[in-house]
Amino acid sequence: MRHIAVALWVLSACGGGLDEDAPTDTDIEPTLVLRGRSEAELLRLMDAGTGGDARALEIWIEFLDDDYDPDPCPLITVAGKTATITGGCTRLDGTEIQGYAVVTNPFAWRRIDHDPSSERVYEAHQLTLTNGSWTTIYDGIVRYSYDLNRFDADVTLSDDGMTVRTDLAYACTWPICTFAGGIELIGGGGAHVSGWSNDDYGPGEPMGEFSLRGANQLTYRVFPTCTEWWISNTSLGHDCP
Repeated sequence: MRHIAVALWVLSACGGGLDEDAPTDTDIEPTLVLRGRSEAELLRLMDAGTGGDARALEIWIEFLDDDYDPDPCPLITVAGKTATITGGCTRLDGTEIQGYAVVTNPFAWRRIDHDPSSERVYEAHQLTLTNGSWTTIYDGIVRYSYDLNRFDADVTLSDDGMTVRTDLAYACTWPICTFAGGIELIGGGGAHVSGWSNDDYGPGEPMGEFSLRGANQLTYRVFPTCTEWWISNTSLGHDCP
C-alpha cells in the first residue's frame, strides 16, 4: 500500500481551512457509501484523493525509461519530445507488459531535451503489468504545468483487487496546494474530493487535510508518519498516536 504522506511529498511541494463546498469540476457522482467499507478500501481511496494513483502512473512510465534500465522490454521509440512505450513482451525480471504509454516532455529522459516552458504529459493506454499473482493496470492521462504548480489527472488504476478512477486537479501558490475533483471505486460509487496540502507545516501540524464526500463524508488529516480519519456521524475512524 502506498503511503499517503509519501504521495503528498512527491506529487506536490506546496494550510488553510478545508473548504467542503469547493467546486469539484468532475463527472463523478457522489454516491459512494463510505460507512462499511474495509480499511484497505478506505486507505486506497484516501491515497487516490491525494493524487497517489495518478503519481503511480507517472512513476511507472518514468521507470520504464530505457536510458536508466537497459531491459529490452518494453520497446521505446522517441520522436522529438515524445516517447512511445509499447508492451507485448516480458521483462528480464519476469514482468509481462501489455498495452502502451506515451510521455511528452519528461524531465529526466536522456534522449529527450526537456523544455522547461512546456507542460509534461503522461498517458497510459491499458498499460498492464503482470508478475506471478499480481496484475496492475494503468489507464488515463496526467498533465503537469511547466512549473508543476498545476496538475490535472483522469486515471483509472486496477491494483490490490480494486479499480479506482481518479479525476483530480490541484493548483499551488507556495506553500499551499488546493485539490478538487472526484474519485470512484468502480462498482461501488464515487465521492467528491476537496482539500489542501502545505509545504510549510510546523511540528505536530498536518501536511494536508482532505474530504471525500459520497453518500456520507470521510475527512482525513495527513501527517508525516500517519493519517488520521473519521466518517461523519459515526464512531468510525483512526487517530494518530
